[in-house]
Amino acid sequence: AHTIGHTHCRFVQSRLYNFSGDGSPDPTMNSTLAESLKLICPEDDDEEADMDGRTKLPMDFGGHDTFDSHFYQNVVEGYGVLYADQQLMASAATANLVVDYAIDSDLFRREFARAMVKLSSVGVLTGSQGEVRRDCRRLLEDEPTGLNGG
Repeated sequence: AHTIGHTHCRFVQSRLYNFSGDGSPDPTMNSTLAESLKLICPEDDDEEADMDGRTKLPMDFGGHDTFDSHFYQNVVEGYGVLYADQQLMASAATANLVVDYAIDSDLFRREFARAMVKLSSVGVLTGSQGEVRRDCRRLLEDEPTGLNGG
């Protein structure tokens, strides 16, 4: 999802402005990325405006909303927008996969397809047993107007 997905400023602000509690950015973030994101996400950004979707950040910085391995190339170069993305380089096991996917787009596509097939075998809740959420962090019953007619 991160190859074509978006996030909001509030999920990167601590990486930009006060990562270690000393007012400095996350040292694993490429400085060019940090400066670019600071132009889009000011330190005093209004969270409500941010969540209204006015400030959407591509998670594949510099990508073109194309499903490809560019996201992994970014992570190798320190351009992981989210902290969790950049942490893929923190362990040899995951870093090796990131490098492999960055180098070989066909490998990424094959393994992604295999993962989707495997995921499709997981029992999906449908009808009244399942729900569609606007915000994955909130239960539908907690939302003011649910997508399922609530």
